[in-house]
Amino acid sequence: MTVRFLALLEMTMRSSGVTGGIMEGIFRYGEVVSINADKCTVRVQFQDMDDFISGDLFVLQNKTHKDKYYFLPDVGELVVCVLIEYGGFVLGSIYNQKDMPVILGENKSGISYEDGSEIVYNKESGKLSGKFANEVNISSDSKVSFSSGEFNVACGDVKLGEGASVSVVHELTLCPIFGVPIGSVGPKPAKVIVPNS
Repeated sequence: MTVRFLALLEMTMRSSGVTGGIMEGIFRYGEVVSINADKCTVRVQFQDMDDFISGDLFVLQNKTHKDKYYFLPDVGELVVCVLIEYGGFVLGSIYNQKDMPVILGENKSGISYEDGSEIVYNKESGKLSGKFANEVNISSDSKVSFSSGEFNVACGDVKLGEGASVSVVHELTLCPIFGVPIGSVGPKPAKVIVPNS
């Protein structure tokens, strides 16, 4: 999509009498120096332009109308920009000698965060992996269902909300969330905490 857009942009420039092409005119690499999170814009410094710092440049997103994506580069991140007379925008970020990829493999895709959290999918093995540095919250206005050939759970205490109930199978408490006997999970039996009604 980006390549087609750049080609269309260059054709538009030429039809308007602008010569030199994108690579010689408005296509630039630079480093993010500030972020406006509310407007989803950044300011970028360009070393090949005597360290010139741009005004606010829009950061391209996949969707912004009914479905809304939100990703911003970090300060210090190397980005590719298109500069035009009255502003410009950031096409994306690129790896370099200072910032190298940490999720490696042609069959892998994912995202790795600064705090060590990451989500990785391996299309060769079909395995989706997630690792999180802190609390994980899942909320639904309807039912949450899990379906699997084998479901393994390792946890400490299980806390249930007001009005929740548990079932007992052979003197083992059945987890109402995952449907497995809690007492059989882990090196020692887990505990279910139900608040007083």
